Amino acid sequence: MMGAITALNEDGYKVPNDISVVGYDGIDISRIARPSYTTYHQNSEELGREASRQLIEQIQSPETFTPKVIYIDGYVQEGGTTKSIL
Repeated sequence: MMGAITALNEDGYKVPNDISVVGYDGIDISRIARPSYTTYHQNSEELGREASRQLIEQIQSPETFTPKVIYIDGYVQEGGTTKSIL
């Protein structure tokens, strides 16, 4: 995100006045950087657990395995790279 914001600033755009920038995964630097980044924070640990369960099931029962779509909740961690989003 830092690179994108730098490039936008160099091209004359102001974040968030002219353009909003949103990241993904809620990395720690998103809270330290200035402006703090707006990012979508997923539950990576739960996502990994569910993916592992499906992989093990597929390995153990390849003939009967049916992939499942799994939704893992997350949340928007608001920062200073977007105008008000709510």
